[in-house]
Amino acid sequence: MVAPLPVGDGIAARPGGWRFSGAAAHHFDEHAARSIPAYTLGHDLIVSLSDFFVRPGGRVYDVGCSTGALTARLAARHPSATVVGVDVEPDMTAVARLRLAEVAGAEVVDADAASYDFQRADLVVAYYTLQFTPVERRAALVARLAAAVRPGGALLVFEKTLAATARMQDLAAQAYAEHKLSGGYSPSEILAKAHSLRGVLTPLTSAQNVAMLHRAGLESVEVVHRHLLFEGYLAIREASA
Repeated sequence: MVAPLPVGDGIAARPGGWRFSGAAAHHFDEHAARSIPAYTLGHDLIVSLSDFFVRPGGRVYDVGCSTGALTARLAARHPSATVVGVDVEPDMTAVARLRLAEVAGAEVVDADAASYDFQRADLVVAYYTLQFTPVERRAALVARLAAAVRPGGALLVFEKTLAATARMQDLAAQAYAEHKLSGGYSPSEILAKAHSLRGVLTPLTSAQNVAMLHRAGLESVEVVHRHLLFEGYLAIREASA
């Protein structure tokens, strides 16, 4: 394995592999907020929506928790619940554990969600996580997350998506490039990041994401957030199912 190649934001990219590791973990929150439109607003929305599903003494999973920023907010919102951050990257979970060290009811586990033994939960969150799972394994992972959701509970998924038409894809891609430029990234950094994500971040269309959530057994699926090609889905397992 060759040494990591810098891509302008501290994310480690390698031929044949790609990881959020090393310095990336310490700069991740800033990087994500600059790169993803309405990133913090998405956290606000998830915390607000969690009130409808998380019961006293319940359980919440933050899958792909990275540095634990959202995990900490969910734990603070629901102090009687158990809030578990799950991430496969040890450098990320190390930062998350420091952040959550004094947060009651919160814990972080080093695990691949594809094989982790989830317990029944009121709420499962995957915030810009599934898009890094190979497409051929994504439906199985969604089904695994959905299976953990109790009747009356929910799965919240935020993803970068593909537009339904080539024209809309082109318009959104140009608008997104403008967003990153306004966030302080140089054209060369934007290009380097795009190259590093080839074959790593594979988005689906909104319709494909919704269909995948339905196939996983979640009856009610609604788009609750949209900005350019970034969407959030609320998928509920109905209590009567």
